[in-house]
Amino acid sequence: VTPDAFTYTSLLNVCRNLLSKTDTKHRFILSKSLFKECSKAGFVNDYVLGALKKVVTKEQYIQLVGSGEQNSSNLPSVWTRMIPKRLNGRKSVGSKYSKRE
Repeated sequence: VTPDAFTYTSLLNVCRNLLSKTDTKHRFILSKSLFKECSKAGFVNDYVLGALKKVVTKEQYIQLVGSGEQNSSNLPSVWTRMIPKRLNGRKSVGSKYSKRE
C-alpha cells in the first residue's frame, strides 16, 4: 500500500487524538516526521495542513511549513505535485492521483 494525502491526514489526526496536548515534544517529533515524508512524496494538501495545524503549536507549524499558510496552492509545487488539479475551483474526487503540471 502506498500512502497518499488521506493516509498522512489520518496519521496526523491519530497523533492529535492519542498524544497528550501537554506532550508537545513528542507531538512535534512525530508530526515533523510525517510532514517531511508527506512533502517528500508530494501529497501535501489543505487537509494535511489542517491536520498538522491541529497537532503542533503555531511556532512549530511555521517552522515546518515556512509560514502560517494553510492553503496548499501557495506552497512549493514539489510538496503538492501528486495532488489532483482543481476542477472549476473544486477539488477533484477519487483515489487516483495524477501529477500536477
